[in-house]
Amino acid sequence: MATYWANLALAPVNGFSILNHLPLVHLPTRVKDNALELARAVLRREFASTPLPDPLLQFSEANTVAELVFYATEWYRLGASAAKPPLEFCLDTLADKVYPEVRELLSFVRPKLVL
Repeated sequence: MATYWANLALAPVNGFSILNHLPLVHLPTRVKDNALELARAVLRREFASTPLPDPLLQFSEANTVAELVFYATEWYRLGASAAKPPLEFCLDTLADKVYPEVRELLSFVRPKLVL
């Protein structure tokens, strides 16, 4: 991957960015229940030393594997098992970490109007 980005950076643009010529591939973010169950099984196995509570693994409003992995790694990284109930942890993580990061990213990407 590093070689790809290095070659992309060295390529002449000739007035057009190479990145503008790459096709977009739209992949669904939601997965079916059997894929979520497989992801939960993998997470249970990966975090066997610090078991993840079932409510944490069931909390996925968007039905995405990425969301499950994010909550599991945050739970493990922060040692949240004694601090908060799993559902409260997930909601607080959304409110305190995810939403501010998205707002910051959007304010950076969105052009500011100058009057």
